[in-house]
Amino acid sequence: MFSFRQSSPVVLGPGVRFLVFTQGCGMRCLFCSNPDTWTISGGEMVSSKEIAAQIRSVAPYLKPQGGGVTCSGGEPLLQPDFVSAIFQEAHAMGLTTCLDTTGQGSKHHHWDKVLPVTDMVLFCIKSLDPQRYTDLTGLKQQGALRFAAELKAQGIPFWLRYVLMPGMTDAPGDIDKLTEFALQQPSLQGIELLPYHQLGVNKWHALGIKYPLEKMQPPPLADTLAVVDRLEAAGLNVICDAKRLRREAAAKEAAASAAAASANAAKEASG
Repeated sequence: MFSFRQSSPVVLGPGVRFLVFTQGCGMRCLFCSNPDTWTISGGEMVSSKEIAAQIRSVAPYLKPQGGGVTCSGGEPLLQPDFVSAIFQEAHAMGLTTCLDTTGQGSKHHHWDKVLPVTDMVLFCIKSLDPQRYTDLTGLKQQGALRFAAELKAQGIPFWLRYVLMPGMTDAPGDIDKLTEFALQQPSLQGIELLPYHQLGVNKWHALGIKYPLEKMQPPPLADTLAVVDRLEAAGLNVICDAKRLRREAAAKEAAASAAAASANAAKEASG
């Protein structure tokens, strides 16, 4: 499955991106937005050459501002030969490559095939607490930490994605662990803080699977901004939509104050 869209600098990678979504994921995250990608057999069968032909047809639109190809999923590392072939084709066209991953697989069977042709990684760490990581994903945390070590060893630029979940990943101790981990990553570009949402719940229902977090609500804006401020105070670059909402609220308040001041001045002048 693939699509073509404009990206922000982090959400999908730089510039305009051609997105390739792969089927198959070894995790069973409690908050997964795409449970329809879990099984390897659920997608459309397509070859890397077919994808490359599609990319080539829009390559002139992708090249400006460092645009290119992003592979997401599911877990793209579970199809390493396919993803590697697509990335090699992209490089041959002068396009950048970006891997959206949770770091599944192993060094020799997966990472060594994909990372040498990867320009940037979007790495979702889920949780820095080992038990919480397992509770959330069904997998052990060691694999993700080994993947992070591989990114560090190869010096591959990456953004760390972190889902802020009330009562599960938002405690002060959780943010302390996230901060400590992030500050130890020399090729880290920053953190993309993602407040929990329920946008994928309908997919669970459509598949006849009970959604385990029915009662969980997104974190309040103030709580999200408090985490943003803590991370930025530690010297980390943070992207989060809550920052935009804060700017918009401040601008609206300033405009309202200016309007009130203008109205008062007009009233005094006329009186």
